[in-house]
Amino acid sequence: MEFKKKYIKLIIIITSVSIVLAGAGAFSLVKYTTSVKHFCMSCHRDQGDSDFSRQSALHPGYISCDECHANNSEIIPKRFSASPELVNENCIRCHEDILSTNDWKALKTNVQEIRIEHEKHLKKVIGLNCVDCHNNVAHDSSPNPTNRPHKSKCFECHVSREEGCETCHPVSFVEYSAETDDVSVITCGKCHMDFLQKETYREEGFLHKKHLVNLLECDVCHDTGAEHPLLIVEENDCGNCHHEKTEKECINCHPLQNKLYLGMNDEEWSYPDVMATAGMSCNIGCHVNLKDGHSFESVKKACVTCHEDKYGRYVDEFQMSLNKSVEKLKKLLSEIKTNAKNSVNIENIKIEIEDNEKKLDFIEKAKGVHNMKYTLLLINNIEKRLRNLHITALKR
Repeated sequence: MEFKKKYIKLIIIITSVSIVLAGAGAFSLVKYTTSVKHFCMSCHRDQGDSDFSRQSALHPGYISCDECHANNSEIIPKRFSASPELVNENCIRCHEDILSTNDWKALKTNVQEIRIEHEKHLKKVIGLNCVDCHNNVAHDSSPNPTNRPHKSKCFECHVSREEGCETCHPVSFVEYSAETDDVSVITCGKCHMDFLQKETYREEGFLHKKHLVNLLECDVCHDTGAEHPLLIVEENDCGNCHHEKTEKECINCHPLQNKLYLGMNDEEWSYPDVMATAGMSCNIGCHVNLKDGHSFESVKKACVTCHEDKYGRYVDEFQMSLNKSVEKLKKLLSEIKTNAKNSVNIENIKIEIEDNEKKLDFIEKAKGVHNMKYTLLLINNIEKRLRNLHITALKR
């Protein structure tokens, strides 16, 4: 009887320890999965904004989503929702010196001698958040020269207040005559009240609101002087902001890979890769080490940072299987060419052969791993067409 009691007690102790260890493991898992950007993007990929997955150039690369958007606890609650107020708290958690009364950062003075009292703005202005002024510190990936807010952000509040210039500009009076093209967004908005919601006539669409939030002034694109409202920006100028240097180089040298990644090959349907839908660029998703980025081995190493270990092996197997499928279809094409020499439909068959050869060439050069599902759809479609073509070629 005594032995049984000891045995039961031992089972209870072992079970308790196991539960504690399992709980600790689950705790670590939740902490890990919710700290990785790719985990966040598994739900947020449908935001409709390719820049959503990108991090501002003003923050170091090691800053993760949860450091700005979470509540600084060990576990992020289910159905958690970020808000500007929460982001505000996290800004101050890292930049607490801006509220210090004796620190120079608390009373910043820029090159134009404008004093910015952070404590006064954050504590006394109801509803004001850090991102209301510093709205380019979030997901803007363009290399901004400064994180200072544009003067038009100041005027959103100060234009309605009867304050003298010397409140912010502690300098002696200087004679100043405004230029005709020195026009702020606020001034433009007096006539163009609905311009924030407007899209342009171009196919790609141009959202004014999105660009102005990222501190782009009207006069960057429009002549606000004598030639008002002439569009002075050209289409190629968009690339100055929208592509990092490395991205432009990738697309310029590897257009076929990019085309496959986006799921576009002159078909009636398109099928972008899931990582493309999530807004992953080449150097963020797979080619993280650009020095070794063209190496297949380095790409496989990048796979396992987000996926499980066996995923690297799966990539190898997929590419091998794809190569076999392409070779098989090439042999079928060769047979069709031989049989078609005496066919009554020789001209139509030639057109079909040429079209399918182009598609196979595209799959080989673009490398199917850039969009596995779309590649398989293309392969199946080509095989179906070639089987029918083979029957047609046999007709005399």
